[in-house]
Amino acid sequence: MLVTARRRLVVRIFLSALLLLAGPASAQQMFKWVDEKGVTHFSVTPPPVDQVAPDAVEEQSLKGRSDRGSYLSGTWWDQTPAHRGDYLELRGGEFEIGRRYISQGSNRKTEIASGPYRRDANALVLTYFTHLRDSSLLDQSERFSILRLEDTEMELLKPGQQAPALYRRLKSTSSSLFSVRIKGRWSVKEKPGLIYEFNNGTYEVLSLSRGSDMTLRRGNWVWEDPNLVLKPVMNLSAGGDGRDDRWYVSGISTNEITVVDQADNNSLTLLRSR
Repeated sequence: MLVTARRRLVVRIFLSALLLLAGPASAQQMFKWVDEKGVTHFSVTPPPVDQVAPDAVEEQSLKGRSDRGSYLSGTWWDQTPAHRGDYLELRGGEFEIGRRYISQGSNRKTEIASGPYRRDANALVLTYFTHLRDSSLLDQSERFSILRLEDTEMELLKPGQQAPALYRRLKSTSSSLFSVRIKGRWSVKEKPGLIYEFNNGTYEVLSLSRGSDMTLRRGNWVWEDPNLVLKPVMNLSAGGDGRDDRWYVSGISTNEITVVDQADNNSLTLLRSR
């Protein structure tokens, strides 16, 4: 165990040195193409001309950044319905893969894997120092291709997968006139026990039961006059397809907001609780 610990310490120091020495990444080109068997491929080099028609290739630029490590920092939540509650946390050169879920009326967390990570141009390289589900990956590395990276969204192509996974993270914004008006906790008149809490650019949905709050969802919101758009990031509640909620704001005052959910045209009344 001592040898393994020393080995991991050396690897951590080595990876940290690489991060410090790495310079700004130049822009990378990513190609998406489908071969004659209907299999979708992603690569940084053009596909063989004899396997795909030129007009069937999509090309997009993946821009590098001098602050590429800090730009990735945060907790990214998998938006795939089958992976509800799965997250990838990236901070200070270390990663954690885990899952949050609701059990027995409370929020719980399970850590699945952890270790150091590094950004290699258009790839995220994870080295597993712990892994509860696959011990064969211990001290091994996997490359996750970064197909798209924005402030609040990232598309990752996982090893062995043909379709990319969409990840989202929370991001606070500066205060605005509208955020000042909705900031705070609001109870839903039509759904007793359901609470929406709004902050600058983010929101949280809570279930009030037996005097305690349980988080159901967190996300980012944007004001697209006259619509309030709720973009889910972490969703632990059952049901729902993960799509954005679009609320038409039909009335707003200091202590009451009336909206129409454009998905089903139902009206909701939010009452300020504090």
